[in-house]
Amino acid sequence: MPLHAVEIVGYLPDYRFKEPYYSSVLPEQLPLLDEVRYFGMTIAADGSLNVTASHEANLTKLARTIQSQPGIAQPRVVLTLGGGGGNMSDNFAIVAGNSAKRKVFAANIRDFIESHDLAGVNLDWEAPSTESERANYVSLLKDIKHAVGSKLVTIAIAPSLLLPNQVVSGDDGIDGVDLMTYGLGWWGNDPRLPTVGEHSPQSFVEEAVNAWTQPLGTRQPRTWVFGSKTSVELPPDKLGVGLPFYGLGYDGTDRGSARTYANLLNNGTTSDGQRFELGGEHYWIPSLDDVRQRVAYADEQGIARIIVWEISQDVPPSDSRSMLRATAVPEPTTTTLLATGMLFIIASRRRRP
Repeated sequence: MPLHAVEIVGYLPDYRFKEPYYSSVLPEQLPLLDEVRYFGMTIAADGSLNVTASHEANLTKLARTIQSQPGIAQPRVVLTLGGGGGNMSDNFAIVAGNSAKRKVFAANIRDFIESHDLAGVNLDWEAPSTESERANYVSLLKDIKHAVGSKLVTIAIAPSLLLPNQVVSGDDGIDGVDLMTYGLGWWGNDPRLPTVGEHSPQSFVEEAVNAWTQPLGTRQPRTWVFGSKTSVELPPDKLGVGLPFYGLGYDGTDRGSARTYANLLNNGTTSDGQRFELGGEHYWIPSLDDVRQRVAYADEQGIARIIVWEISQDVPPSDSRSMLRATAVPEPTTTTLLATGMLFIIASRRRRP
């Protein structure tokens, strides 16, 4: 038996379909992924999907790339709708708040993922900010699950935006809730539980999981983050937790300043693999030991997935310093692959049934 069965899910944004990454690095990454989430599509106010020729071309290209790999290196592909920044999440509130539009949206999702032979859909609404919007979101998700049937329906959400446990239970409960446990530097402002500015430490992950899995009504200690909300008792096997492949500014550097792991590793300096200095600025990112700890924690808690934002920010898995490679440690079995002219050892990952 493998030592763990935590799925590794990687986001692949539409703007990363470029060379040399796409042809030289992505094929190395595929064997270490259970799921690739194609990111970059949005929705319209009438419940239709904003599909461009570029999206169609990218999905076709991705399918061909995956199909050309050995069987073990063929993760499923899921469509992500929405996202943070700009207008990526515009229109979710409009569609979720209208019963007729919810059903139109659900049917459009069903038709799109079936016509493109995708494994399911992942929604990234950033963010349903009021109680009524969160209630409408649950209704929207159940309509989508009802329409797509056995296809996967998951969401990515800020861990402080607790949804009722009906979202994964009862008729048409969705398949999973993924907590975006990164970009949380503001949690460190909590006067009762201060930290020094890291945006994705293990303690934040554990606090987020507790808030979503502890018995109904349990008060959370970090009221700075959760306010008066109490836990919602979701089963751990319906949860995913986030892992960033990027660093954010801290220790006097703007928290909105982001650098990829590859950039920090190749151009910055560090003494511990967490705290990097680059161009006189300071960035915090999980170390390789933190990556391994997060996977081990998810395994111990029965958490279903680690979600990675985003895989192109890493160095190739043939590099022993790769964050994605670190998700496969401890290695249950090994498979030798020929990639970019060199042999390297990666872990074979068992798919969760």
